[in-house]
Order: sequence, then C-alpha cells, then structure tokens
Amino acid sequence: ILTLLGWAVIQYVIGIDDKNSTNIGILAICWFIVVLLISLSSMIYETLFFLTYHYDMDESTLTIRKGVLIKREVTLPLVQITDVYVDQDIPDFILGIYDVHFSTPTVQSFLHAHIDGVSRKGAALLKQTVLDKIQKARSKLK
Repeated sequence: ILTLLGWAVIQYVIGIDDKNSTNIGILAICWFIVVLLISLSSMIYETLFFLTYHYDMDESTLTIRKGVLIKREVTLPLVQITDVYVDQDIPDFILGIYDVHFSTPTVQSFLHAHIDGVSRKGAALLKQTVLDKIQKARSKLK
C-alpha cells in the first residue's frame, strides 16, 4: 500500500514539473528507503513478538504471556474457564492458522486470554487438552 501510494505521489509530481527529474529520482529513493525501514521494523517486531510469546498450563492454571514493548500476562484458574473456542479472522484464514480463546467471568479474559497462530490440528489438540484439564480440576473440587 505504501509503495503504491508513493508511486502515485511521484507520478503526480512528475506531471506537475517535468524539468526536475533529479528531484523525482531523489524522492523515489527516499520513498523506497521509508518503505524498506517500515518493512524491516515490522519484521523485527514480529520476530520479537514470536520469541517472547509463551503459554503454559499446570494442573490448576493456564498462563499466557506476550508482548514486545508492552508485556501482558494473564493467569487463568482452570476452574473459572467457562468456554474454550477456536476461531479465525481474515488474516488467519489467509495464513491457515487459528486462535484458541478462553472465556472466564471477567472482562479481561476477552482481551487477553487467547493463544494466537495455532495450526488446525494444534488448535483442536490444545482445546481438548484444556477441556480435559478443566474437567480434572473441577472434579478435584468436589
């Protein structure tokens, strides 16, 4: 999108002033550098996000930790999880990945209690594993 926008601006400037072709070349190079820096920054951020993404489950809790600049961690008691569901948005569909969401009676679970970017098989396995652990944790309370 940035590249197309840049080329549209360059074509507009070329149409206004054909005599300044040197300035157009400099403008094109600057635009290319800006697009390159934004692309590299995005790649670095996504790599760091992947490296800092962590989730773990023991007999009583599910912990999800993620974030590069702003770190977020949510720890959910398994007995409070009311729903586990799998979904996809449009980018997930394009990439062939799924998100696994965990609902609790709190609003925070809606915002933070999900695991992103899981394969179809992994999402199904994760969902079943969590449901089994929830059942086991609830049976210990009885």
